[in-house]
Amino acid sequence: MKQINEDYRKFFKDPVLNFKVGGYIPASVVLQDELQETDMSWTSLTEHGSALFFTSNNCAACDINVPLDCSIKYNQLHFAVFCENYDDNFILDLSYKYPKVKFYNTNAIYIKDGFGISAVPFMLAVNSIGQIIKAGVAGSVNSATTLLQPLLYVMLLNNRLK
Repeated sequence: MKQINEDYRKFFKDPVLNFKVGGYIPASVVLQDELQETDMSWTSLTEHGSALFFTSNNCAACDINVPLDCSIKYNQLHFAVFCENYDDNFILDLSYKYPKVKFYNTNAIYIKDGFGISAVPFMLAVNSIGQIIKAGVAGSVNSATTLLQPLLYVMLLNNRLK
C-alpha cells in the first residue's frame, strides 16, 4: 500500500500524509464564490452513508469515471464529486447522465479551506451522521472500494436485518 501512495504522491498538489478521520463534514462550505455557501447537511441525512470524491481535470492520476462507476456499483450510497477545472457543460451532461450523483464545481483553495484536503484524487467515506470514517487516495474503483469497506459492511448488515 505504501508504494501505491508513493506513486500517486507525485500528482498531488500538496501531499497529504495523514488525513484525520473522525471529524464531521461541515454543514456548509464555500466552493467557488466567497459569498455563496453550499449546503452539505445532506451528508448527515443519508441511510447508509456517502462518498465524497475530489478530482481535478489537471491531474493525470484523476479519473472522473471512478466515482461514476462506484455510484452504479454501490447505488445505495450517496455520492458527490467535487470537480476542479472541468468544463461546466461537461459537468452538466454528467449530472443528467448520473442524476443520483451530486456534482460541484470548485477550486482547490476552497476544498483545502472547507474540507482540509489538499490532494487529488481523494475520497472521504462518510457515515450516515456525517462523520468521516475513512479517507484516502481514490485513483481507481478498487482503491475507492477499499475506502468504502466500512460503509459497505454496515450496509450489508442492515440489509440482512430487513
